[in-house]
Amino acid sequence: MNVKQSHFTLTETIKQNSLESRDIHQVTKRMKKLLPDSLSSLKSVHRAGNSAARAERIAASDQEYLRMIDEYVDLYSKGLEARIQYETHKMLLSARQTMRFFYKSN
Repeated sequence: MNVKQSHFTLTETIKQNSLESRDIHQVTKRMKKLLPDSLSSLKSVHRAGNSAARAERIAASDQEYLRMIDEYVDLYSKGLEARIQYETHKMLLSARQTMRFFYKSN
């Protein structure tokens, strides 16, 4: 993070990180709701010729399901990173505003 970036650049970065965090949060929230459904559908596919417990184990280790989990985790981490960047830049902006007020009062 460039501490000496201009006010305009800083506010644009805050807006961009805020929007990115919000969008990713919405996507991951939806993905989290869909993961159990996809696991159930995979269980029903693997149910033929297997016990229910074995079908569940096979479904949980299925490459498609693991890919979905990896995608969820990747998006979730990107969302957290965007949120952290948003909060860090917001704190920098707040610190600048406080310092500006402090210098004006002296």
